[in-house]
Amino acid sequence: MKFLVCLFVTALCGAAAATEYADGKLGKALILDGSSHTVKIPHYAGLKPAKAITISAWIKPERVGKGGWQWQQIYRKEDGNARALMAIGEYEKKHSLCFGLGISGKYVEHGVPLEPAKLLDGKWHLVSVTFDGKAIKFYADGQEIGASTKASGAIDTQGEAPAYIGSDIGTREFFKGGIDDVRLYNRALSTGEIKTMAAAHLAQTAKPFTLAVLPDTQFYCDTRLKLSAKWGNGDLRRYFFAQTKWVRDNQKRLNIAFLVHEGDIVQADAPEEWAIAKKAMSVLDGKVPYCMCLGNHDMGFEKADNKYGGNIGVNRTTHFNTYFPREKFAERAEFGGTFPPDRHDNSWYHFEEAGMKFLIVALECKPRDEVLDWANKVVSKHPDHRIIVLTHAYMTASKSRNTGGMKAKGNIGEQIWQKFVRKHKNIFMVLCGHHAGEAVLTSAGDHGNKVHQVLSDYQHLNNGGESWLRYMVFKPGANKISIHTYNPALDKFKKGPSSRFDLDYPMALPPVTVPGITRPDAANDTNKEAVAGIVGWWKLDGNLKNSAAKTATGSVAQFRGVDRKWKATPFSLAGARLDIRAAGEAAVRVTIRPIDSGQAFPYTPALIGREYPKPVITLRKLDSNFKPRKERVGPLTVEVTAKPLTVLVTTSENKPVQKITFTPDGKMSFALDGHPVLGLGEGGPKQGDKWQDDKVEFDRRGRAHVLQPRYDTMAYGSRSPVALLAGTGGWGLFVATPWGDIDLTSKETGIFTPAVPIEPGTVVSRRQQRRGRIGLPPPGWKTDVYDVFVFDAHQPAKFMKDVSTISGPAVLPPRWAMGYMQSHRTLEDDAQIVSIVDAFRKKQIPIDAVIYLGTGFTPRGWNTSQPSFKFNRAVFKREPKDVLSDLHARHAKVVVHMIPWDRGRLETLHGSIPPKSGETVDSHHIASYWKEHNALVDTGVDAWWPDEGDWFSFHERMKRHQLYYEGPLSKTPNVRPWSLHRNGHLGVARYGGWIWSGDTHASFKTLEAQIAVGINHSLSLSPFWGSDIGGFYPTPDLTGELYARWFQFAAFTSSFRGHGRTWQMRLPWGWGLSKMGPKESNTPPLESELNNPRIEPIAKKYAELRYQLLSYNYTLAWEARATGMPMMRSMWLHYADDKQARGIGDQYLWGRDLLIAPVYKKGATSRDVYLPAGKWYDWWTGKLETGGRSVQRAVDLATMPIYVRGGAIVPVDPIRQYTGQKVDEPTTLKIYRGANGNYTLYDDDGISLDYLQGDSVQTLIKWDDAAKRLTIEPQAKGGPKRAFKIELIPDGTAKEIRYAGQRLEVSL
Repeated sequence: MKFLVCLFVTALCGAAAATEYADGKLGKALILDGSSHTVKIPHYAGLKPAKAITISAWIKPERVGKGGWQWQQIYRKEDGNARALMAIGEYEKKHSLCFGLGISGKYVEHGVPLEPAKLLDGKWHLVSVTFDGKAIKFYADGQEIGASTKASGAIDTQGEAPAYIGSDIGTREFFKGGIDDVRLYNRALSTGEIKTMAAAHLAQTAKPFTLAVLPDTQFYCDTRLKLSAKWGNGDLRRYFFAQTKWVRDNQKRLNIAFLVHEGDIVQADAPEEWAIAKKAMSVLDGKVPYCMCLGNHDMGFEKADNKYGGNIGVNRTTHFNTYFPREKFAERAEFGGTFPPDRHDNSWYHFEEAGMKFLIVALECKPRDEVLDWANKVVSKHPDHRIIVLTHAYMTASKSRNTGGMKAKGNIGEQIWQKFVRKHKNIFMVLCGHHAGEAVLTSAGDHGNKVHQVLSDYQHLNNGGESWLRYMVFKPGANKISIHTYNPALDKFKKGPSSRFDLDYPMALPPVTVPGITRPDAANDTNKEAVAGIVGWWKLDGNLKNSAAKTATGSVAQFRGVDRKWKATPFSLAGARLDIRAAGEAAVRVTIRPIDSGQAFPYTPALIGREYPKPVITLRKLDSNFKPRKERVGPLTVEVTAKPLTVLVTTSENKPVQKITFTPDGKMSFALDGHPVLGLGEGGPKQGDKWQDDKVEFDRRGRAHVLQPRYDTMAYGSRSPVALLAGTGGWGLFVATPWGDIDLTSKETGIFTPAVPIEPGTVVSRRQQRRGRIGLPPPGWKTDVYDVFVFDAHQPAKFMKDVSTISGPAVLPPRWAMGYMQSHRTLEDDAQIVSIVDAFRKKQIPIDAVIYLGTGFTPRGWNTSQPSFKFNRAVFKREPKDVLSDLHARHAKVVVHMIPWDRGRLETLHGSIPPKSGETVDSHHIASYWKEHNALVDTGVDAWWPDEGDWFSFHERMKRHQLYYEGPLSKTPNVRPWSLHRNGHLGVARYGGWIWSGDTHASFKTLEAQIAVGINHSLSLSPFWGSDIGGFYPTPDLTGELYARWFQFAAFTSSFRGHGRTWQMRLPWGWGLSKMGPKESNTPPLESELNNPRIEPIAKKYAELRYQLLSYNYTLAWEARATGMPMMRSMWLHYADDKQARGIGDQYLWGRDLLIAPVYKKGATSRDVYLPAGKWYDWWTGKLETGGRSVQRAVDLATMPIYVRGGAIVPVDPIRQYTGQKVDEPTTLKIYRGANGNYTLYDDDGISLDYLQGDSVQTLIKWDDAAKRLTIEPQAKGGPKRAFKIELIPDGTAKEIRYAGQRLEVSL
């Protein structure tokens, strides 16, 4: 009986999801996301083999787990010790194929090394494990790779737990990648059976390859008879060379595996003709393997008086063997043998492609009986090869085999068929020439095998063939050979049915099947003889059906996980209206919504609530052929045209800004202009084991971006996507609604595809929040609307201002957040906590805040096991309030790590603080959740580090930022909140949330990538960003050198924070210690890196520089609010017309005036820096450089290149030990000469919200370079009295002045 098993699709905790399939080894394969996807197989008796077992599957993984607990499960069934699993992961510190099995009451695990380079090559691999009661054997791609005899006995079978494909839903790591054709046997397959199983599938998805075919070339070589003169086109040898050069030049493109020549190589068997042929064919030597068969014109002549010089009468092949000697070809890998053994008259060659072995038998014209006897023996000795027969005169254009012709003794077409070809089941093709024209004859051999006999000869065409040739593309996955007829000299194809056609040819199967192994294309899934012993068989060919013969009726496999395969949802333009209105200084808002919609705009928390002007353009019935509409919308011109619905935006000078097109399938296209595209939020592409070899992504073009938030590591860290693009050619685009993905693979057009919303009620448990990353959009998100902002970005400053206007201006951070913060992990006790701050103060290394990680993320954190609001009394021996008071007394703020409650306790986040009218204040309201934090505030906690939360929807992520802004204000109303998040989106700046890039790996490649990550984040998400100094995960690359280089970089990012595993090495003096403290990692820094006294002074130098630039940096934070310009700025923001500057992602501007070039090469002694046009000064030496070029700056470990723009006015403060420290020395205004300058210096009390009411001081400072005159005046009301020290660079002139808060002019 055959049971039909249906697919039930569910999601974790009950929400709907869908399986995702792609091309696999056998038809389709299941694609698992590595975060939540798994297939659950309910228990049935067949899942418990008792005596022996085989587990086998085809896999194409995208990562290999590290550590025993991170094995990526391929198949798993667990009943206590009665387990059976196969996985890939780390075993005995080596990447391995792993197997676990309950045997005689004990659970046994073993693994055999399998290099990630092999597994992660983007190809499908067959992995198999067997146990026969005595030994475990491991196989990869059909080859045994190891064995273990450390356990023997019966397999434990108790329990009725389900089985899983792609991991269970416990704490183990989910499989990421493709899984296909999973099989479970109740016997141990033999090595031969597994080898054949691998061969049976190898060609299914193999890369296509090509066989090139040269028909008769005799006229191209004609020199003696001058027959080419009849066509009046002179020397024809160029066509021979055109053929071979084209084959050579297209070898890689077409994957040309071999070339055959069908004979009549030359015309009159003259030495000078053979010389031409040799030269033409030698073009292929070392490039493309080839072989040749002899035609009648190649084999000498009996008579000399007919027009061709005679007919074949004697088999004279002297010239062929002279110019194409056997000895030359015998040295080649593809050579097989010849007949006679000492001559090249008849030969066989072989090659291998797509796991298939091919053999070509090349026969002389009219092969003699002894030749056919030899050919029969060659083929019989190679039953595992697929045979192509190459002979010159075999069939005619009338699709019939030759039965006569030519006086020479030997066999012609029909005789060759009867005596040789039909006898062998692995001969599938005969290639021939001689007779003018094209033909295909398909006949059945004695074994029922199809033999395609193909004629091609073009000598009758103009110029003796004019270079026409054939190439045959073998497509293993389609079981098809595509024949093309092409002329390289004229660069054109023949398109008739006899010139371009396909031949069916099964390549997914070996030519000989082995008993006991199923044919992959078998129609009968329950063929017991073909699959003896199989008790579970999941082909995953577009469904989860179990194809094994003996499965229970109720065994219904279930897909579990959250589907994020986003597809466009068609929407009706007929029922929609289009509104276009001004949206800022240089922006328009384009909205498509249902005609009956009562809301002008769809809601999104990315945008701040504000009044917009009425639409200038409103259209209905958008599917109609309406007349074009052109209007001035603010400073821009907008034209709308129909079918397809297109919106063209231009400037008042008619410069193109953007062209967007909406199509009925729900997609939106937009124009790309050949210039770099930046933005798209934080993070980068997913990476594999060779991530350190990846080119860093800065320019977002060239790939499709699935805008799905995710936790990630390696070079880029976490991904917080935003559909905001900054086109450096002069445009910007923000898709506020709907959510979706953006395809930038085309050079001319980008495509936005809306996402399918998450189903209501979708939830994921805490242990799935990293693996079960739901992403976006949230429940209720509309897919039948568009809300799109188009920005004129020819002046990038206006673009950034408009982005800030629509998303809400950034709130100012407390001044202390501009200082250095030190994170802690594994804690000893409260005495250690205080002693760390004391060490900073003693060493006079500035610090403003200490951050403490929660327990569970470290063995011994500030609180009880996360999520928790209770202090860990094993650490805090004294009252926590007293400890925090001691830290405050040392002028250190306290920041604590927080993660949200599980979904069972915190089903959602909603509401406002204080609650607005109409809100339901339940346990999931943010006001209710915030109350649990109040006791920590009373204890002395100053700020928050909300980690995790990957499973929150987009709306909830924004609510979490709102929570940590409005919540603290409800407790301490006039104290600026501060929080550091791993998740964010455009709009979080109005809640004061800063973002850090997450858990990166320590490497110089990561340091390089983080520069690009920070720039793109700052353009499109928020103006405040940072990274873990040194990278979170230690590796052997985590050295004092890397730490110093990263510390230098971090001093010029918003968040200046040391954090990571092996945490005591993240202290500025950690590299000088003799012990590294808690290692917290399997790959800690090398012990040899300790006792390095050079690092601490470098860290101190850049920490002091950070505090010297406090006034400059605090002003930058204010500029972020006032202008929308981020602190960390792409070169494009200030040098939009500099085409070279636009695409630079490894240097940036810190504000307008400082150019920062982090050093990210190990052992670097110099750094290339691009300086835009103008004058630039080296910060360290004062040396003047002329811009518009790259300079090579020599560097030692203590030096990161910093350049200052000519005309800049840079305030430099005295060194402080904390931001609030009072100093007696004045701030120095460094004026860099070479251009006029102006600068606004901002200040306020640094802690309250009074700045929102205008309580701040803005001092305008102007420099007249020619007059050497400085003017200082209040921007609005007068400011406090203060002293400044004025210093001219490079003059060296210095002068101290007193400013009384009124206009002051100073001549220097």
